[in-house]
Amino acid sequence: MQDQAAWSLNLGHWWGVRVRLHAFFLLFAACAILLKWYLAGQMAEFDWMIPVSLAVLFLSVLVHEAGHVWAARRHDGRTDLIVLGPLGGMVPLQVIGNARAEFRAHLAGPSANLLVCLVCAVILQVLGTTVWGLLNPLIPADLATGTILQVVVKLTFWINWTLLVINLIPAFPLDAAFAMRSLILDRWPMLRPAQASLIVARTGQTLAGVLALVAVFGRFNDHELFVPIRLSLIAFAILLFLAARQRRLFDESDRSEQLLLAYELTGDLEVLERDLREGGPLKSGPLSRWLNRRRQARLQRQQINEQEEEQRVDEILSRLHASGMQALSKEDKALLNRVSLRYRNRREL
Repeated sequence: MQDQAAWSLNLGHWWGVRVRLHAFFLLFAACAILLKWYLAGQMAEFDWMIPVSLAVLFLSVLVHEAGHVWAARRHDGRTDLIVLGPLGGMVPLQVIGNARAEFRAHLAGPSANLLVCLVCAVILQVLGTTVWGLLNPLIPADLATGTILQVVVKLTFWINWTLLVINLIPAFPLDAAFAMRSLILDRWPMLRPAQASLIVARTGQTLAGVLALVAVFGRFNDHELFVPIRLSLIAFAILLFLAARQRRLFDESDRSEQLLLAYELTGDLEVLERDLREGGPLKSGPLSRWLNRRRQARLQRQQINEQEEEQRVDEILSRLHASGMQALSKEDKALLNRVSLRYRNRREL
């Protein structure tokens, strides 16, 4: 997987964690500012909602990631970097422990958003309004009605609710996908992580296809919105489909790196090739080219060794003819047997 930090801005170290802001968040903010410019004059009294919404989104994503960090550290996990995007973190968690601990750590982010939603719901109830119209993440009702305090609390509820709903979709790169992967590994421990990822990736691609069909054939009042829902759903479906493919490529690359590390420790090329066969076919890439080079180099060394042994056989046969079997050492006899066996194998082929 590509280094997500390369497309982000450094925000410093917070509580021992390096925090960065992804370019997607900045792009999202630019689109929101464009929306404010487009609606200038139509909703002038709500111009302040755009910057407030961006601030609330930033804080909500930060709370989301703080939930992940807390849960990961609670289970002896490692979280050295978080990259804030518009839908949550862009870097997966690394949790040391069993699959259930990883499952809880991945769901800790949406749980943090749920906690914020519950607090906002209580505040809105005290302020004399409800959250029922905000439960639609696509078209929230009555979002901009009420006092400034009510609108801010409604924005906070709706943004956290949307983050919660989106991250509960079992498709990469969302939290529920990694939680589902952990759940599969816990339920079927005989599976490899790459196999569990493949199951989740195919599930995500299926959901992406269903989402695209809904976007194409569903009925939406797109003419009433600045950003058509149909277009948003299609873009989201494409994102999920490509993310699933990227995850599969990442797992293949990760498996290759692990096998190469094992080879460096053992030096056994045959074991490496056997593990690759057991893990399924390896697509053309750096590892397959490296294997071909190693295989060719091994064949060349084998040919050179055989030629040297055959030359030694001539010298051994000369001594045998001159002095008899007593002139041969154990190594000489072993060499004669090895070369004789090789000749017999060649004739059988």
